[in-house]
This record gives sequence, structure tokens and C-alpha cells, in this order.
Amino acid sequence: MHARVSTVSGAAEQMDEGLRRYRDEILPSIRSLDGFKGNYTLVNRDTGKVVNISLWDSEAAMNAGDAAAAPLRAQAVQGIGGGDVAVETYEVAIQPEEDEFQRLAATLAQAKREVEGQVRRIAGSDEVTNLLRQVESSLKSFEDWARRRGGPPSDGDSA
Repeated sequence: MHARVSTVSGAAEQMDEGLRRYRDEILPSIRSLDGFKGNYTLVNRDTGKVVNISLWDSEAAMNAGDAAAAPLRAQAVQGIGGGDVAVETYEVAIQPEEDEFQRLAATLAQAKREVEGQVRRIAGSDEVTNLLRQVESSLKSFEDWARRRGGPPSDGDSA
């Protein structure tokens, strides 16, 4: 894995808006580049300093993405009122093991598949059909009660 590290000093008062624009408008374009693996943006709100680290699956992908990333980087720097950007590239020599969020996401995806399977299994069952009829009957009774109590007429009633 490889990383591009961009460092810039911006205007602290423009930080929130600049970060919002980066997250919502610029980062989606960067994420679509081949070989993109992730992004960390570090900020010091007191000084206005921003360090952005983009991760790439290979040096070739990082270099290929640079042509597309350069104008996006300039747009991000402008958004925080920054000036010159220092850009450095690195090989990632040590990285954390599978992220806790990835394990959680995998667990949630498995649970979702299990629930979907259960829903499909019971969706056409007689038990569900009977429950739906009971709910419809109860709603009809409630509608009739509300109408008798002076509520608005139902769709089929005339005013």
C-alpha cells in the first residue's frame, strides 16, 4: 500500500465549511479513482493546519490518480483558505490489522442476510396472511368508529 500526504495551512475560521465541501463534494470523486483505498484528514483547528493522507493499493495507482487528484486538491485547499501545499508520497510499511469497523460491518451484513432469509421464509406463510387480515379488519373497525365519532369520511364516502 502507498500513501500521499498533503499538508497545508488554512484559515481556522474556514475549516468547518472547507471540510464539509471536501467530504461532500471532493472526496467522492477521489474515492472513484482506481486503486483508492482510504483517506484520513487530520486538522488542528487552532492553527488551521490540515494533513490529508490518501491511501492507494499500489504506487502505480497512486501515481495514476495524481493527475485527477491534483485539481481536486487545489479545490480543497481553496475551500479552507490555504496556500502552498506540501505533498509527499510514502510506502506504507506497517498498517493495522483488519479494522474493527470492517469486522462490525461483516457481522451486520451476515445478520442482515439472516433476517432477509427469515422474512422471505415467512412472507408467504398462512400465519402472516391471517395476521394481515386481522390488522386490516382492526383498521376498518377503527375507521368506522372514528367516522361515527365525527371523524372525516373515508375515501368511498361522499361529503
